[in-house]
Amino acid sequence: MLASTGADWDRRIFRLQVLAEAGARLRFADTWAKAEPRSPHALALLANVQALRAMIAGRNSGWSLMEESWATCRSALEVWPHDVAPLVVMLALLRTHAPDRATLRQVWAEIKQRDPWNREAHHEAVTYLFPRYHGEPGEAMWWAEEQASIAPRGLPIAVLPLVVVAEAHRSRQEMDQMAYGLTIHPWIDCPQIDHVLERWWHYRARLVRTPASRTTPTTSRTPCLSPTATARLQRSSTRSAHTPLKSPGSTAARLTNCSCGTAPGPTARRGAGTTEHRDHPSTYEGRHSYAS
Repeated sequence: MLASTGADWDRRIFRLQVLAEAGARLRFADTWAKAEPRSPHALALLANVQALRAMIAGRNSGWSLMEESWATCRSALEVWPHDVAPLVVMLALLRTHAPDRATLRQVWAEIKQRDPWNREAHHEAVTYLFPRYHGEPGEAMWWAEEQASIAPRGLPIAVLPLVVVAEAHRSRQEMDQMAYGLTIHPWIDCPQIDHVLERWWHYRARLVRTPASRTTPTTSRTPCLSPTATARLQRSSTRSAHTPLKSPGSTAARLTNCSCGTAPGPTARRGAGTTEHRDHPSTYEGRHSYAS
Protein backbone atom coordinates (compact mmCIF):
# COMPACT_ATOMS: atom_id res chain seq x y z
CA MET A 1 0.00 0.00 0.00
CA LEU A 2 2.81 2.44 0.80
CA ALA A 3 5.12 1.27 -1.98
CA SER A 4 2.35 1.71 -4.56
CA THR A 5 2.15 5.47 -3.93
CA GLY A 6 5.59 5.98 -5.46
CA ALA A 7 6.42 9.69 -5.56
CA ASP A 8 2.81 10.76 -4.93
CA TRP A 9 3.92 12.27 -1.63
CA ASP A 10 0.53 13.64 -0.54
CA ARG A 11 -1.08 10.22 -0.93
CA ARG A 12 1.85 8.53 0.81
CA ILE A 13 1.70 10.93 3.77
CA PHE A 14 -2.05 10.49 4.06
CA ARG A 15 -1.76 6.70 4.21
CA LEU A 16 1.07 6.89 6.72
CA GLN A 17 -0.99 9.14 9.00
CA VAL A 18 -4.02 6.83 8.86
CA LEU A 19 -1.85 3.82 9.66
CA ALA A 20 -0.08 5.74 12.43
CA GLU A 21 -3.37 6.57 14.12
CA ALA A 22 -4.20 2.88 14.19
CA GLY A 23 -0.71 1.91 15.31
CA ALA A 24 -0.05 4.52 18.00
CA ARG A 25 -1.29 2.16 20.73
CA LEU A 26 -0.24 -1.05 19.00
CA ARG A 27 3.18 -2.50 18.18
CA PHE A 28 2.94 -3.49 14.50
CA ALA A 29 4.97 -0.48 13.31
CA ASP A 30 7.73 -1.27 15.83
CA THR A 31 7.72 -4.95 14.83
CA TRP A 32 7.87 -4.14 11.11
CA ALA A 33 10.76 -1.67 11.52
CA LYS A 34 12.67 -4.19 13.63
CA ALA A 35 12.13 -6.92 11.04
CA GLU A 36 13.07 -4.66 8.10
CA PRO A 37 15.41 -1.96 9.46
CA ARG A 38 16.33 -0.80 5.93
CA SER A 39 12.76 -0.47 4.65
CA PRO A 40 11.90 3.20 3.99
CA HIS A 41 8.22 2.38 4.37
CA ALA A 42 8.64 0.68 7.74
CA LEU A 43 10.83 3.52 9.03
CA ALA A 44 8.47 6.23 7.75
CA LEU A 45 5.53 4.55 9.46
CA LEU A 46 7.45 4.12 12.71
CA ALA A 47 8.45 7.81 12.65
CA ASN A 48 4.78 8.80 12.29
CA VAL A 49 3.74 6.44 15.07
CA GLN A 50 6.44 7.69 17.43
CA ALA A 51 5.52 11.32 16.69
CA LEU A 52 1.88 10.65 17.44
CA ARG A 53 2.81 8.91 20.68
CA ALA A 54 4.95 11.90 21.64
CA MET A 55 2.03 14.27 21.04
CA ILE A 56 -0.33 12.10 23.05
CA ALA A 57 2.16 12.05 25.94
CA GLY A 58 2.59 15.85 25.89
CA ARG A 59 5.60 18.15 25.71
CA ASN A 60 7.29 17.03 28.91
CA SER A 61 6.48 13.34 29.09
CA GLY A 62 6.79 12.95 25.33
CA TRP A 63 10.26 14.48 24.92
CA SER A 64 12.09 11.14 24.75
CA LEU A 65 9.52 9.88 22.24
CA MET A 66 10.08 13.02 20.21
CA GLU A 67 13.82 12.34 20.08
CA GLU A 68 13.15 8.75 19.03
CA SER A 69 10.85 9.92 16.24
CA TRP A 70 13.39 12.51 15.07
CA ALA A 71 16.12 9.85 14.92
CA THR A 72 13.82 7.52 12.99
CA CYS A 73 13.11 10.31 10.51
CA ARG A 74 16.84 10.74 9.92
CA SER A 75 17.21 6.98 9.41
CA ALA A 76 14.33 6.94 6.93
CA LEU A 77 15.93 9.78 4.95
CA GLU A 78 19.23 7.91 4.83
CA VAL A 79 17.49 4.92 3.29
CA TRP A 80 15.34 6.97 0.86
CA PRO A 81 16.66 10.56 0.60
CA HIS A 82 13.84 11.69 -1.73
CA ASP A 83 11.05 10.83 0.70
CA VAL A 84 9.09 13.87 1.91
CA ALA A 85 7.12 12.06 4.62
CA PRO A 86 9.83 12.05 7.34
CA LEU A 87 10.41 15.78 6.82
CA VAL A 88 6.71 16.50 7.37
CA VAL A 89 6.92 14.57 10.64
CA MET A 90 9.87 16.79 11.59
CA LEU A 91 7.75 19.90 11.00
CA ALA A 92 5.11 18.53 13.36
CA LEU A 93 7.72 17.71 16.01
CA LEU A 94 9.22 21.19 15.78
CA ARG A 95 5.81 22.74 16.31
CA THR A 96 4.79 20.59 19.24
CA HIS A 97 8.08 19.94 21.07
CA ALA A 98 10.98 22.13 19.92
CA PRO A 99 10.01 25.43 18.27
CA ASP A 100 13.39 26.21 16.74
CA ARG A 101 12.96 28.48 13.70
CA ALA A 102 16.47 27.91 12.43
CA THR A 103 15.85 24.17 12.23
CA LEU A 104 12.38 24.85 10.84
CA ARG A 105 13.91 26.76 7.93
CA GLN A 106 16.37 23.94 7.31
CA VAL A 107 13.66 21.28 7.20
CA TRP A 108 11.46 23.52 5.05
CA ALA A 109 14.28 23.99 2.52
CA GLU A 110 14.64 20.21 2.23
CA ILE A 111 10.92 19.85 1.58
CA LYS A 112 10.94 22.56 -1.09
CA GLN A 113 13.75 20.76 -2.89
CA ARG A 114 11.76 17.51 -3.00
CA ASP A 115 8.13 18.61 -3.40
CA PRO A 116 7.72 22.42 -3.60
CA TRP A 117 3.92 22.44 -3.20
CA ASN A 118 3.38 19.59 -0.78
CA ARG A 119 -0.02 20.12 0.79
CA GLU A 120 0.66 18.57 4.18
CA ALA A 121 3.95 20.41 4.62
CA HIS A 122 2.29 23.77 3.91
CA HIS A 123 -0.45 22.99 6.40
CA GLU A 124 2.10 22.11 9.07
CA ALA A 125 4.10 25.28 8.38
CA VAL A 126 1.09 27.59 8.56
CA THR A 127 -0.04 25.86 11.77
CA TYR A 128 3.40 26.54 13.28
CA LEU A 129 2.74 30.26 12.60
CA PHE A 130 -0.61 30.31 14.43
CA PRO A 131 -0.54 32.62 17.48
CA ARG A 132 -1.55 29.66 19.65
CA TYR A 133 1.78 28.07 18.73
CA HIS A 134 4.80 30.15 17.71
CA GLY A 135 3.63 32.89 15.33
CA GLU A 136 2.95 36.58 15.75
CA PRO A 137 -0.58 37.97 15.17
CA GLY A 138 -1.21 38.17 11.45
CA GLU A 139 1.93 36.23 10.53
CA ALA A 140 0.09 33.05 9.53
CA MET A 141 -2.31 34.92 7.22
CA TRP A 142 0.48 36.87 5.54
CA TRP A 143 2.38 33.68 4.85
CA ALA A 144 -0.72 31.74 3.75
CA GLU A 145 -1.81 34.44 1.30
CA GLU A 146 1.68 34.71 -0.13
CA GLN A 147 1.90 30.96 -0.70
CA ALA A 148 -1.60 30.85 -2.22
CA SER A 149 -0.76 33.70 -4.59
CA ILE A 150 2.45 32.15 -5.95
CA ALA A 151 1.36 28.50 -6.06
CA PRO A 152 0.31 27.11 -9.46
CA ARG A 153 -3.44 27.27 -10.00
CA GLY A 154 -5.34 24.06 -9.43
CA LEU A 155 -3.52 23.05 -6.25
CA PRO A 156 -5.13 22.91 -2.76
CA ILE A 157 -2.48 25.35 -1.49
CA ALA A 158 -5.15 27.93 -2.37
CA VAL A 159 -7.06 26.80 0.74
CA LEU A 160 -4.34 27.92 3.18
CA PRO A 161 -5.91 31.35 3.91
CA LEU A 162 -9.18 29.61 4.80
CA VAL A 163 -7.27 27.41 7.25
CA VAL A 164 -6.03 30.55 8.99
CA VAL A 165 -9.51 32.10 8.98
CA ALA A 166 -10.95 28.94 10.55
CA GLU A 167 -8.24 29.03 13.24
CA ALA A 168 -9.01 32.69 14.00
CA HIS A 169 -12.71 31.94 14.42
CA ARG A 170 -11.97 28.94 16.60
CA SER A 171 -9.74 31.04 18.86
CA ARG A 172 -12.39 33.76 19.18
CA GLN A 173 -15.05 31.18 19.96
CA GLU A 174 -12.88 29.67 22.70
CA MET A 175 -12.52 33.11 24.30
CA ASP A 176 -16.25 33.90 24.08
CA GLN A 177 -18.09 30.61 23.90
CA MET A 178 -21.47 31.99 24.96
CA ALA A 179 -21.80 34.84 22.48
CA TYR A 180 -19.47 34.34 19.54
CA GLY A 181 -21.23 32.91 16.52
CA LEU A 182 -24.68 33.99 17.71
CA THR A 183 -24.38 37.54 16.40
CA ILE A 184 -21.57 37.03 13.86
CA HIS A 185 -21.49 34.19 11.35
CA PRO A 186 -17.82 33.23 10.80
CA TRP A 187 -18.11 32.72 7.04
CA ILE A 188 -20.22 35.73 6.04
CA ASP A 189 -18.32 38.32 4.00
CA CYS A 190 -15.25 36.09 3.70
CA PRO A 191 -13.39 37.07 0.49
CA GLN A 192 -10.92 34.21 0.88
CA ILE A 193 -13.69 31.79 -0.16
CA ASP A 194 -14.00 33.48 -3.56
CA HIS A 195 -10.25 33.31 -4.07
CA VAL A 196 -10.19 29.59 -3.27
CA LEU A 197 -13.07 28.92 -5.66
CA GLU A 198 -11.31 30.74 -8.48
CA ARG A 199 -7.75 29.53 -7.97
CA TRP A 200 -8.58 25.94 -7.16
CA TRP A 201 -12.16 24.68 -7.55
CA HIS A 202 -13.31 26.62 -10.64
CA TYR A 203 -9.90 26.30 -12.25
CA ARG A 204 -9.94 22.52 -11.92
CA ALA A 205 -13.54 22.49 -13.17
CA ARG A 206 -12.48 24.26 -16.35
CA LEU A 207 -9.73 21.68 -16.87
CA VAL A 208 -12.25 18.86 -16.47
CA ARG A 209 -14.65 20.54 -18.91
CA THR A 210 -11.97 21.07 -21.57
CA PRO A 211 -9.62 18.06 -21.35
CA ALA A 212 -8.01 18.86 -24.71
CA SER A 213 -6.51 22.04 -23.29
CA ARG A 214 -5.61 20.55 -19.94
CA THR A 215 -2.28 21.52 -18.46
CA THR A 216 -0.74 19.91 -15.41
CA PRO A 217 0.42 22.32 -12.64
CA THR A 218 4.14 22.38 -11.95
CA THR A 219 4.18 19.74 -9.26
CA SER A 220 5.40 16.21 -8.72
CA ARG A 221 1.81 14.99 -8.28
CA THR A 222 -0.94 14.48 -10.83
CA PRO A 223 -4.18 14.54 -8.79
CA CYS A 224 -7.03 12.37 -10.09
CA LEU A 225 -10.74 12.89 -9.54
CA SER A 226 -13.50 10.40 -8.99
CA PRO A 227 -16.53 10.51 -11.36
CA THR A 228 -18.60 12.05 -8.57
CA ALA A 229 -16.03 14.76 -7.88
CA THR A 230 -15.73 15.43 -11.61
CA ALA A 231 -19.49 15.92 -11.91
CA ARG A 232 -19.46 18.32 -8.96
CA LEU A 233 -16.63 20.31 -10.49
CA GLN A 234 -18.49 20.56 -13.78
CA ARG A 235 -21.58 21.89 -12.03
CA SER A 236 -19.47 24.26 -9.95
CA SER A 237 -17.80 25.70 -13.06
CA THR A 238 -21.03 27.30 -14.22
CA ARG A 239 -20.84 29.83 -11.40
CA SER A 240 -19.35 33.21 -12.13
CA ALA A 241 -15.60 33.68 -11.71
CA HIS A 242 -14.19 35.99 -9.06
CA THR A 243 -11.21 38.30 -8.81
CA PRO A 244 -7.97 36.32 -8.42
CA LEU A 245 -6.07 36.56 -5.16
CA LYS A 246 -3.55 39.40 -5.21
CA SER A 247 -0.09 38.82 -3.91
CA PRO A 248 0.51 40.57 -0.57
CA GLY A 249 4.13 41.06 -1.55
CA SER A 250 7.18 39.74 0.15
CA THR A 251 6.73 38.68 3.76
CA ALA A 252 10.43 38.81 4.54
CA ALA A 253 10.85 35.10 3.80
CA ARG A 254 9.14 33.59 6.84
CA LEU A 255 10.59 30.25 5.86
CA THR A 256 13.83 30.74 3.92
CA ASN A 257 16.16 28.28 2.24
CA CYS A 258 18.87 26.57 4.24
CA SER A 259 20.51 23.16 4.27
CA CYS A 260 19.45 19.85 5.74
CA GLY A 261 17.58 19.77 9.08
CA THR A 262 19.34 18.60 12.19
CA ALA A 263 17.98 17.46 15.50
CA PRO A 264 17.01 20.35 17.77
CA GLY A 265 19.55 21.04 20.50
CA PRO A 266 18.93 21.45 24.22
CA THR A 267 18.24 25.18 23.88
CA ALA A 268 15.25 24.39 21.68
CA ARG A 269 13.45 22.34 24.32
CA ARG A 270 10.68 24.78 24.95
CA GLY A 271 7.55 24.63 22.83
CA ALA A 272 3.87 24.16 22.52
CA GLY A 273 1.95 21.28 21.98
CA THR A 274 -2.87 15.75 15.68
CA THR A 275 -4.69 15.01 13.54
CA GLU A 276 -7.47 15.46 10.47
CA HIS A 277 -8.76 12.95 7.58
CA ARG A 278 -9.23 13.48 3.89
CA ASP A 279 -10.99 11.30 1.35
CA HIS A 280 -8.47 12.14 -1.36
CA PRO A 281 -4.99 13.65 -1.21
CA SER A 282 -5.95 16.41 -3.62
CA THR A 283 -8.47 17.95 -1.23
CA TYR A 284 -8.56 19.39 2.28
CA GLU A 285 -11.85 17.65 3.06
CA GLY A 286 -11.71 15.38 6.07
CA ARG A 287 -7.94 15.71 6.27
CA HIS A 288 -5.90 14.07 8.98
CA SER A 289 -2.84 16.08 9.96
CA TYR A 290 -0.55 16.61 12.91
CA ALA A 291 -2.20 20.00 13.43
CA SER A 292 -5.11 20.85 15.68
